[in-house]
Amino acid sequence: MSGRSASGSSMWRAQCLTLVLLAALLCGVAGAGCPDATELKQRKAGDTTGNFLSASISWTHVSGNTVLFEVVSVWRRKHHWPCNGAVGFSGKDGWPAIGDMLTVVGLSAVQSKQARQEMSGPVSTKLWTGDGKYHELQLKVTSYSIEEDWVMGISYLQYEYPTLFHSKVPLYEMNGQLLHYVSTPDDKDSTQPFRTVPWTVEFKGCCRWYEGKTDLSPKPDEMVNFNIRATVDLSNQIASPRLIVMPFFYTKPQEQSLVPVCALSAGGRAGMVSKNGGTINYRQDDNATARFTWGVTGYSASVQEQADSKDGRCVMLSLGRLPRYQSEDRDFVTIEVRMGNALVTGDYAIYVKGPGDIINQQNARAPFGCRVGTICESELSLSKRMPIFAGAPTLIDYKSTTSLEIRYIVATSTHQSTMLSTGQGTLQYSLTDIGQDHAGLPAGASMAPVMIAGTGGVYVTSLDVVFSADQDNTRPGVNQFISNGQRDYTSHYTAEAGWQLVEGSNFNQKGGGAHISVYMEKARQLSTDLTDLRHMAAITGVELATPSQVAGFLEKGYQKLDKNLLEQSDRGEIFIMYKRGSGPPVLDVKSMPTAGYKHISTSTSNSQGKIATVNMFVKYNDELRVARSLTWTPCTGQDEEVIICAMASAWNISNNNPSAAYGTTMQCMLMDVVPTTPPKFIYAEAKDKVYQAYMGLELEIGLKFKRTDLPLTTRETIPTVRFGMKGDTSTKPTDPSRVLDLLTDRTTTGSRITGVDKMGTGLSAVTTASDASAYGESAGFLLWTPSPYQGGWKGEVCIDACIPTSACPATVGGAAEVCSQTCFSVVVDRCKWALQGEDSFVEIAPRFQTNWLQLWFLNPMVGHPDHARTVSNQVAPAQTVNVGRIYKPRWDDTMASVAERFGMSIQRLIDLNVDLASVTDDNFIVDGQEKEVCIIPDSCSLAPPSNSGKNS
Repeated sequence: MSGRSASGSSMWRAQCLTLVLLAALLCGVAGAGCPDATELKQRKAGDTTGNFLSASISWTHVSGNTVLFEVVSVWRRKHHWPCNGAVGFSGKDGWPAIGDMLTVVGLSAVQSKQARQEMSGPVSTKLWTGDGKYHELQLKVTSYSIEEDWVMGISYLQYEYPTLFHSKVPLYEMNGQLLHYVSTPDDKDSTQPFRTVPWTVEFKGCCRWYEGKTDLSPKPDEMVNFNIRATVDLSNQIASPRLIVMPFFYTKPQEQSLVPVCALSAGGRAGMVSKNGGTINYRQDDNATARFTWGVTGYSASVQEQADSKDGRCVMLSLGRLPRYQSEDRDFVTIEVRMGNALVTGDYAIYVKGPGDIINQQNARAPFGCRVGTICESELSLSKRMPIFAGAPTLIDYKSTTSLEIRYIVATSTHQSTMLSTGQGTLQYSLTDIGQDHAGLPAGASMAPVMIAGTGGVYVTSLDVVFSADQDNTRPGVNQFISNGQRDYTSHYTAEAGWQLVEGSNFNQKGGGAHISVYMEKARQLSTDLTDLRHMAAITGVELATPSQVAGFLEKGYQKLDKNLLEQSDRGEIFIMYKRGSGPPVLDVKSMPTAGYKHISTSTSNSQGKIATVNMFVKYNDELRVARSLTWTPCTGQDEEVIICAMASAWNISNNNPSAAYGTTMQCMLMDVVPTTPPKFIYAEAKDKVYQAYMGLELEIGLKFKRTDLPLTTRETIPTVRFGMKGDTSTKPTDPSRVLDLLTDRTTTGSRITGVDKMGTGLSAVTTASDASAYGESAGFLLWTPSPYQGGWKGEVCIDACIPTSACPATVGGAAEVCSQTCFSVVVDRCKWALQGEDSFVEIAPRFQTNWLQLWFLNPMVGHPDHARTVSNQVAPAQTVNVGRIYKPRWDDTMASVAERFGMSIQRLIDLNVDLASVTDDNFIVDGQEKEVCIIPDSCSLAPPSNSGKNS
C-alpha cells in the first residue's frame, strides 16, 4: 500500500476524489425521492470514519462449480448511496427503507486518512471471488432505524468457478518442505495424496463506522478497513458455516461480558459432512463429520470453546476482560468459524454503554431460561410444546427506566432473518401490520408477552362477552326471540377465577336488547405444569368493528370475538377485535374515559344517520418492563436447527443521535429440532444377561423406560408396550394349541406385561417420594410362567415400547408411532418343574404324562409323594423337582432312535424338549457340539429296546 510512487499516490487520490464527488452528486440530485445531501456535506471528518457497521458471509453449492454467496450487512443509512433521481428511496424521510435496492459503494465522502486513500485496486467495495475477479453487490434493505441511522440488508451473488478448488499441494512434508514423490509421473494424480487449497473469497473495502481500538501507534489500516472472508472447496463441502450474530454488541465498561455465539451449516445436516476431508487420494478422512472451530480478532476479545456444545456449534465470546473497555468506547471484533475446511468470518461493531440501566429480572438466568454464562443449546422434538427449554421457561424479562423492546434475529440452515423486534418503534422491519407480530419465527411460534405477579396475572389474556336479561332492558325488542340461536337469556354470568367484569360495559343500557357484560381474563399459571400456556398469550391489541370493518382487521392479524355488543337491540352489530401479537400487552380495559388509556370507538348507521356508538378505553403496557416468552410446537417438516439471538434494547428519544441507543448483552439459543425419538430402556442389570427360567415358576424381568423426546415434563404420556416382532414372528413365548388342550386350569402359564403393581396391563408412571411423576419415566414387569411343554426353550423375548407421532410424524404421511425394542435372552431349564403351593407327585405327574412313582424315584430327597415341598433331613423346602432324566445323545443318535430307546414317541420327546420342534435328524447332532435332552423312560413299553443309530 505504501510502496507506490508519489505520482502514483497523487493519481490514486484524484481518482478517489472523483468517485466520492460522483457519489455525492448521485445522492444529492434533485428529483423524486432522493435525499438532500446537505447534512452529509456538513459532517466533520472526526464525526465518523465510514459507513460500515457489520457483515457476514456464507455460501451454498448450487450445481457443478457454481456457488451462491449470501452477504448480510449493516451500514450507515444516511450515506452517499447512489440514487436514481427518477425513483428515489421509499423512506418517509427520503432515505432508504424496506425493499429498496442499494449499490454497495466504497469510500464515504468524509475525508480519509492518507493510508486509506493509497490502497490498491478499486475504491468501491467489491466481492472478490479469489480467481482474480471482483463483483459489485446489490443490497436489498430488510430493516432500518431512522433514529439510530442504520440500514440492514442482504446481498446474493451466484458465481461459477473454473475448478472445484484453487489448487492442490502434496499432503506430506518433512522439515517444512513438501514431499513430491511419485510412483510414475503418469499416475501421480491418482496415487499421491494431496491437500486441496480452497478459493479465498473476500468482501472488503473502506470504511468502518468507527475505528477499531488498538494500542498500536499509528493505527494500522485494519482498524479502519473491513475484510469479510470465506473459503470455497467444492470437492469437500456442499456449504459453508453461517455465523449467527446480531449486527452489533453492547457491553459494559470495566467488566467482562460473556456472549454466546453460534453457527449453523448453511447446507443443513447434509452440509456437516466433509466429503474428502480437504485431501485427495487419502481416504482416512473421507466422509467425516465436520466440527466447528472458532477464532477471534479484536482489542479485548477471546473465545471460550464449550465442551458440551454439539460439534462445537456454539462458543462463548469474551469481551472486555483485558484490556478493559471504558464507557462510550467504540470497537470492532472479527469472528471466524471453520466447518471442516470451509471458513467464514464476520465483522461486528461493539458499543460500550454504562452503567447498566437495563436489569435482568430473571436473577441467575439469562434470556431463554439458560444459566448466565452458559451456552443455551438443547434438543426439541417434534410435537413437544415449548416454553420448556434447558429445564426452565424460555422467558426474557428486563426492566429499565425507559421503554424497552426485545430485538432478535432468527436463523436456520436455509435462512437468516433481518433484525426484528417485539415492537416496531425505532426499528422498522415490516411493511404490513400483520408482519410485525412474531416476525421471522418458525411457523406456529410466538414471542408473546407474559407476566405473573404473585399468584395473579398482570396482562389481559382473554376477552369474552356474556348476554343476560334483567329489568334494565326494556322495549323495544325485549320480547322478541333472541337472535343468537333463539336462546332466551335468563340469568347473569358468574365469573370464574381470573376473570373480571368491565364495569359499565352494558352497551344496550336503556336501548333494549340483551344485557351486555364484557369480561377480561388475566390468567395465571395454575400449576407447575409448564405446558399450560394460558398465561403466556397476552392480548396486544383491541379494536371495535362493524361487519364492514371486520375484514380489514382480520388482514392485520386480529381475531373476531363473535358476540354482538348490541345483541337483540335492533341497532346493528359491533364486535370486539383482538390480537395476540408480540407488541406491548394490554393491561386493562374500561368503558369510561381514563387518563393513559387509548380510546377506541365505532358506530352503526343507516340511511338516517348514526344509530349506535360503542366506546372503550384500553391501557397498554409502557414496556418499562418487557417480558416475552417463546412458545412453539414444531411439527412435520420443521426438524432442523434453529437459532434465535435476542437482546433488550432501549432508545432515548430525548437525544436524537445514534449514540443514545443502548442495549443488553446478546443471548443466543440453539434448538436442534429432531423427529420424535422412541423411549429408551434403562438397564438395571447387565445388558447381555441370560435369564434362567423354570417350568411352573413365574419369571420376573423388571422394565423401566425413559422418554427421550425432549423436553420432558411431569405430564408425559406412558409409552404403550407389547411383545415385539423379529421378522414376521412374534417373540412372545406361547404354546401350540395342541399343548394348551393338555393343560388344566391349575397349571399356571402365560406371559404378560404389567405395571409395578403386577395387576393391570401396561406400564406405570415412576413416582418420587412426593408422589409426583418423574419426568418421562415409566416402569413395570415382564412376567412369564413357562408351561410343562416349554422345557429347553431358548431364545429372546422382545418388548416394543412406543409413543404416538400421528400429530406430527417425521414426514408427511409417516408412521403413526415410533418404537424401541428391547430383547431379553431367556433359557428354560429342561426336566425341572417349580413346585406350586402344596403340589403332590400325583398332581404333577399328569402334566408330564408320567406317574407319581416315577417322579418319586427321580426325587429321592422328597420325604412323601403327597407333600413334595417336604424334604427329609431338615433340608429347606425344595423349589424344583425333577420330572425326567437328562440324556446326552451319542454321535450317531437320531430323534427316532432316542425315542425308541426309552419307549417314547418322537412327539413325546418334543413335548419335553421344545427346542427339538424345529430339529431334524440331519441337525440333531452337530459335530463338536454337546446336546442334552430330557427323557422320561417308559418302563412299561412293550416295544423291544433298540440301540441302533444313524448308521445301523
